[in-house]
Amino acid sequence: MSDLQAGVTEQFTQSFAKVLNRHGYGFQFSILRKADELIKQRKCVWELEACEFPVEVQGAGTRIDFVRSRPPRRRNTTFLYLVAECKRANPALSRWCFVKAPYKHSSSEDDPQWDRVILECLLREQDGLKSFARSIFSSPKIYHQAVEVRSNAKGDAHLARLGKQSKMRPHRFHVA
Repeated sequence: MSDLQAGVTEQFTQSFAKVLNRHGYGFQFSILRKADELIKQRKCVWELEACEFPVEVQGAGTRIDFVRSRPPRRRNTTFLYLVAECKRANPALSRWCFVKAPYKHSSSEDDPQWDRVILECLLREQDGLKSFARSIFSSPKIYHQAVEVRSNAKGDAHLARLGKQSKMRPHRFHVA
């Protein structure tokens, strides 16, 4: 291979790794790797069901980063599914502010200042899926809206278009 070919190959490899990192795949795979480590240490029981799971939202195709499942802990209970979307932080938009919404679901009957965390559940039955909601937690410290606020850090224009956000450090790809 000539020096010119080697230079072009190296430039392509670096560009490809940069695109993968920019899209947040490194972060996603870091999360999956950490979960696998926890499973091997018997600290986690959430098994991987699917990666890049295709779905349709309001007529547009997209993909969910990954889905994990937890087997039932007791008889006559069901699997739990964790549907996860990993986001990479744009340094220019790395400050988050949380506010309480003036209009929301109804509050606890005992104390209108307390809000509930509601878990949406899917139950797999012979004739299909059944969906229901269950209140699992109440607190006066629940916020309803999260907004990213500009910081003084230099941003990533491409990342801003993707809307990727996170606080965890992503794994960096190195393409061989």
